[in-house]
Amino acid sequence: MSIHNDSLRVGVLFCLAICCSVVEADDVPTKTSGSPSYRWDIKSLETYRGEEEVDAAYWLGFKYEHGHEVIPNEAEALSWYQVAAEGGHLPAMIELVDAYTSMLYRDDPEAYAQGIQWLEAAADADSVVAMRRLAEIYAWGSTFSQDLVDLTRAKRLLGQARELGGVQSVRMLANLTNQSAEDHQDEAAALALYEEAAELGDAASMLILARHYGYADKDNKARIDGPVALAWLERAADLGHDGAMSLLAEWYLRGHHVDVNIDKALFWLDRLIESSDSRIIRRAAMYRHGVVSHDLGGERDEQAIRYLRHAAKEGHAGAMELLGRIYDFGEGVDEDDALAYF
Repeated sequence: MSIHNDSLRVGVLFCLAICCSVVEADDVPTKTSGSPSYRWDIKSLETYRGEEEVDAAYWLGFKYEHGHEVIPNEAEALSWYQVAAEGGHLPAMIELVDAYTSMLYRDDPEAYAQGIQWLEAAADADSVVAMRRLAEIYAWGSTFSQDLVDLTRAKRLLGQARELGGVQSVRMLANLTNQSAEDHQDEAAALALYEEAAELGDAASMLILARHYGYADKDNKARIDGPVALAWLERAADLGHDGAMSLLAEWYLRGHHVDVNIDKALFWLDRLIESSDSRIIRRAAMYRHGVVSHDLGGERDEQAIRYLRHAAKEGHAGAMELLGRIYDFGEGVDEDDALAYF
């Protein structure tokens, strides 16, 4: 028994995508915040000694990694990151984690183990990012090893990150609780965590709640609460979440927990097209917009053709097929064999 399977998949995929980022903004040192008071050229960095020597070592690693003023040198970069990490520099620890757990070291278990050790060290130093990434490994394993799976430890790490204010950690903890739910009590605990994350502004959790309250499953049909589902879905869509905008458009098209409203459906498809960073999502939204507009006929046909042509140009097979039929039979446009078989 668990919260709606679609909700779980959305939550898991989303949190995995987030956890793949290297560091959060708060973990990244800048020249204007907590930075050394020396000149930022390579010679000054190499000769600097003092209280901020650890920070200097980190920036030396950064320059050698990215080729700033020097020829890129991975070995040199790692050596300076090592110096900084051993001095307690959190971003340097994360850099070492990224290096030693990358695909470059997939055949080197010792390097991977070293990366995990640095991840453990960063987590012990209260890095929320490290806690989340380590919890991900303990929850689902990794490309390199499934031997590290330990759900109890993963939940403990996420609980620590939650106490430090990690919103994404709350959702990950909800996902794990839901994944291992064995009774209604576990499901209720997961639901409470999703609600906590949603109240903190996490759009992905809002979408999960909208799906949970918006659809029944074979175990629990009584849980449906249309107004609650719609409220969460609208909040997530207002925050620009692709999945929420797409689902809200679908609800307005089908009249699911709302009255059918084509104009509102097209409004959310327009928002999705304008704001999505995903070409696949944008292409699908343009296709759907075109289909709906074409079905309305009249003045909508021009709008339909515009969106269908955009979707077709981006490779949407359905858009190509529909455009061909429209021009072949003159459905709202003049018949044009050349365009029908372009």
